[in-house]
Amino acid sequence: MKRISILLITLLITVSAISAAPIFQIGGIASYHAPMKEISARDALVPSNFGIGADMRLSYGIISLDIPATYSLGDGKNSVDIMPTVNVNIPI
Repeated sequence: MKRISILLITLLITVSAISAAPIFQIGGIASYHAPMKEISARDALVPSNFGIGADMRLSYGIISLDIPATYSLGDGKNSVDIMPTVNVNIPI
């Protein structure tokens, strides 16, 4: 009985830790800008195809606002891309 109780408590803590998310999250992001069907093996590692940046997420209940921002080198120009999205999170 003691083993079953410990197992159930451990399982409940694990499930609650996985499904719980803080209200504010921030992290790094890397992106690849070239369409995959148009890439040759020689052009796959061109620096202008890559972008680096930050991703910020605000969560409230099942709704979250995600704002990724990336910086990438271009052919003679640099660019900053921002693509905010609103998401619905459904815990399974």
